[in-house]
Amino acid sequence: MKKHLAVGIWLVSHLTGLTQAQTNYVQYVNPLIGTQKMGHTYPGATVPFGSVQLSPDTDEQPYIIGGKYNPETYRYCAGYQYDDKTIVGFSHTHFSGTGHSDLGDFLIMPTVGDLQLEPGDKDNPKSGFRSTFSHSTEVAEPDYYKVLLEDDNILAEMTATTRVGFHQYTFPASDNAHIILDLMHGIYKSIAFGAAIAVSSCYFGVTVRGGAVGVGRAVNAAVVAAAASIMLLDFFLTYLTG
Repeated sequence: MKKHLAVGIWLVSHLTGLTQAQTNYVQYVNPLIGTQKMGHTYPGATVPFGSVQLSPDTDEQPYIIGGKYNPETYRYCAGYQYDDKTIVGFSHTHFSGTGHSDLGDFLIMPTVGDLQLEPGDKDNPKSGFRSTFSHSTEVAEPDYYKVLLEDDNILAEMTATTRVGFHQYTFPASDNAHIILDLMHGIYKSIAFGAAIAVSSCYFGVTVRGGAVGVGRAVNAAVVAAAASIMLLDFFLTYLTG
């Protein structure tokens, strides 16, 4: 009798363990937690220990204005503030919860209409290439981010692997669409020494290589990136740091 009872208890506990192992805990993760006020987190796509963190930047604040420290810089440690109404673009490196600003390298922004090369002011989005957005169309999940850029009706989606970030932009019908690559953008940008872009063509599309050197918390940080556009529809970015 005791042997049967022991076997029964073992079977119940073993089956319970299998049920727990099959639970998908990822569904409970909300990357938007901490993106408001001084939480200093970002909602974008990344994987554990990944080299890239594809995420929207809702504003850019210089470290110094008029020779004095700009306190607004501290609010944008991760590049994203939940209460903002506009997105400047999607950059590829972010800190999460660090309490100090830096990175925000290699910003990409899709647009439609007249080409604008400055981000503009958040109080007047039409002054630059930034766009308004709504949290009602924003989706943030582990390793996936999606949002509708309302000004140009462009759906932006992104995901990432350990070293590669993938962008997908769905444009409305237009003969005047653009993908802007901004190498001068940065979080906690105090000094930017310079940036360069080289474009070459190949049988499957266009390859863009660029680099930037600047000073933030990562002193003399150099960033090198390569991007390719396959038939100008599927866009991916391979990111290397050095």
